[in-house]
Amino acid sequence: MTLHLVLRSGKTDSQKNAFYRRVTDNLSARPGIDPHNVMLTMTENNDIDWSFADSKASFIED
Repeated sequence: MTLHLVLRSGKTDSQKNAFYRRVTDNLSARPGIDPHNVMLTMTENNDIDWSFADSKASFIED
């Protein structure tokens, strides 16, 4: 199983590692996916990289 997350920058390495452990533990417990078969990736970006509507940088424009 592969999960790719896109998120705003700012999480520490220890926060990311804790997230990886929690997701893998949860997938192992239910629905029973072998932890060796879990791949997680993250791509960080900044406020300017998000636009939800109307051609605006949603986090920095009104």
